[in-house]
Amino acid sequence: MERIKKFTAGPDDAGLRVDRAVLFHVDGVSRALLQKAIREGQLTVNGLPVKPSDALRPGDKVVLRLTPREPLRIEAQELPLEIVYEDDRLIVINKPAGLVVHPGAGVADGTLANALVHHFGRLPGTESLRPGIIHRLDKETSGLLLVTRTEESMQRLSAMFQKREIYKEYVALVYGAMNAPHGIIDRPIGRHPVHRMKMTVHAPRGRESRTEWFVETVYAGLTLLRVVLHTGRTHQIRVHLSAQGRPIVGDTLYGGSRPIRIRQGGAAQTIAPPDRFFLHARRLRFFNPWLNREMEFCAPLPDDLARFLEQLPPPESSAQNRRFKR
Repeated sequence: MERIKKFTAGPDDAGLRVDRAVLFHVDGVSRALLQKAIREGQLTVNGLPVKPSDALRPGDKVVLRLTPREPLRIEAQELPLEIVYEDDRLIVINKPAGLVVHPGAGVADGTLANALVHHFGRLPGTESLRPGIIHRLDKETSGLLLVTRTEESMQRLSAMFQKREIYKEYVALVYGAMNAPHGIIDRPIGRHPVHRMKMTVHAPRGRESRTEWFVETVYAGLTLLRVVLHTGRTHQIRVHLSAQGRPIVGDTLYGGSRPIRIRQGGAAQTIAPPDRFFLHARRLRFFNPWLNREMEFCAPLPDDLARFLEQLPPPESSAQNRRFKR
C-alpha cells in the first residue's frame, strides 16, 4: 500500500530547502528514500514536482508519496536467546549488547527478530519485520525487552507504553559528577539536521522527551546512575545525558570516548572506555491485565560492564556520596 505523508509549511520553514524540510517533518524517511521519491516525481509542493533545492514558503502544501517496497520476509535463524519469562501472550528477553533488534538499513539478518521467529514461530507484526516487537533497544544497549505473542497483547501493551504505564529502568555510567542526587531532564528530542545518525535536543521540531535520573554510586570522575524513562525517543538517554555535559562512558556518537584517568595509591592510571557504551536496561515493571497482577523483571549488570566497574577504584566515601545515599 502506498504511504502518503503530508504537511503544510509554517513560518519557520520559509526559505528552507524542501528536502531538508521533509526530513524535519517526516519521521522514518532516509535521505536515500527521499532522493528516490524526488527522482520519480513523488514529492510535490502545491501539486507540482520539485527539485531538492527548491525553497519553501509559508502555506506551501507538501506531499510525499512512498511506493511500497517488495514484500520482505524475515527468515528464522537459530540464534541464542536468554528468555527471562514467557507465557501465551508475552515474552521477556534479556538482549545482549551487539544484537540488533530487527532488520533495517544495512542489516538484513542476524537480528533478535530472526531469533524470535525461530524460537516462537509467527508473531504479530512479522510482515513489518518487527515480530512481536513493541519497543526497542539500541544495538549496543543490553537488557530487558518486552515482546508480544498475539495481536491482542500487542495492541494492549502498545497502548500501555503510549500511556507510560510500563516502568523502564536503566543503569548508565557517565563522565563527571552530578550536582544533585536526583534530577529530571525535560527537553524535546529530534533528528539532527546535519548528522542524520544522531538525535539532538536542538532540533527545530523536537518531540517531548523526559528522562529521570538518580545517583547510585560516585567514583573518581565517574558516576553510576539509575535512569528511568518517561518517554521513549530514539537514543533518548544518550542524548539527554550528553546534553547535560555527562555523556555515557563509551558512547562515541555522543561524546563518551575519552580515556578515563584514575588515581589509586598515589599513582595515576589511564584506562580505555569499554568496547560499547555503558547502558543497560535493568528493570521492567507493569501490571499484567491477563493475570491481574503486577509483574517485575530485573536483569543484572552483564559481565563486560561488571568487569569494567571492577577496574575502577573503590567508590568515593565522600560527603557527596553520603549525601546521595537514599
